[in-house]
Amino acid sequence: MDPDPERVRRLVGALAREGLLEHSRSGYHLPR
Repeated sequence: MDPDPERVRRLVGALAREGLLEHSRSGYHLPR
């Protein structure tokens, strides 16, 4: 478990902005 969920949220947001993650109804996933 990560002790700093806010940090993880920012990281995921940055990855999504860079197009490295896609967000769907089921959550985040790597683009195919």
